[in-house]
Amino acid sequence: MLQKTIIWAAVAGVVFAVAPAAQAGVILPGTVGYWSFEDNTPNDQSGNPGNANCVWVGTAVYSNDTPGPGSLVSIDLRARNAAIGAVNEQLFDTASHSIAFWTKGPPTGDWGNWASKTTETDGWMIRQHASGRTSMYYDIRSGGNDLGLGIDHSDNVWRHYVMTYDVGTNRKLIYENGVQVAGPQNGRAGGPLDSARTLVWGDRDSNDAPGYQASGGGNYIGTMLDELYFIDRAITLDEVLQLYNDPLGAPEGSLHIFKFLDDCDGVFEPGEPILPQPFPFRVTDAQGVEQLVSSCETIPLPEGRYTITELVPPGWIACSDNPFQVDILPGQLTEVFFGNMPKGDIPEPVTLGALGLALAGLGGYVRRRRRF
Repeated sequence: MLQKTIIWAAVAGVVFAVAPAAQAGVILPGTVGYWSFEDNTPNDQSGNPGNANCVWVGTAVYSNDTPGPGSLVSIDLRARNAAIGAVNEQLFDTASHSIAFWTKGPPTGDWGNWASKTTETDGWMIRQHASGRTSMYYDIRSGGNDLGLGIDHSDNVWRHYVMTYDVGTNRKLIYENGVQVAGPQNGRAGGPLDSARTLVWGDRDSNDAPGYQASGGGNYIGTMLDELYFIDRAITLDEVLQLYNDPLGAPEGSLHIFKFLDDCDGVFEPGEPILPQPFPFRVTDAQGVEQLVSSCETIPLPEGRYTITELVPPGWIACSDNPFQVDILPGQLTEVFFGNMPKGDIPEPVTLGALGLALAGLGGYVRRRRRF
């Protein structure tokens, strides 16, 4: 399980924290469900207001074996005793659709399903063929025909697949690693028949009862899976490439700058409030490329060393080292704290909270201690 670990360090008056951050995948228009497993759950990460969460049936197994550094967690179904299924089956009854996933390892079930929403006479399925386990079929049931693809996954290499169906053209396509490898082929005129079974990754739903009921046995796919998508339209080749390339690149890190009301010792201490209004900073990368940012916002940055320069506004005194260098690490959030105080009297520490409220326009009381 990915643990959120915060490391605090005071460096020349600047306090920063580093914490692992879940990666955000590509969210294309029409994404109904996206399951990345970065938070060690099968919950939907698409932002879709419908409930596209999945649940495990069987033993949940997560792995850090992934297609690339842009993904941190996958699911391991090789024991052939578990899969995940959607809670709300009706979300996935769409005429056009795209189904995308990464898979690793040879399928081991006799009729194993990478993904399915079917009763055999409605819906659709993506499954292997029992003979030799060297074929992948994308099937829209009840007259939709099988679109087949020869496969050999014995090398245990991650591969990316996208299946698309467009009801307007009645055409099915299969892409492997960003390249169209099968189709076009006719689907079922009018699109798949709505199925009472729910969407399942790694198996088939066994009955019409609400939720995922494992069918088990030869319907388990027995592979690893990652970066799963269901989209309510046929996506384009450019969009297929976005889904393919996203996990392969190094993930960005992110930076959040805080400004706190300091007693000018440069150390962020209990009772020293974070200033809620945005203050300007300049962030410069190793090549000298600059960007202006504000405190109180999180910005994505590629991995590397950056120089953060506080642009101290009139009426304020910088109490931390300025500028300050920090390393942005892939997949991690880095928080940097700059101490400031207003010019004039420096307040007692016990009154800093009240001063912070006053500066935020919320009132407060200041007691003077010494002058700067």
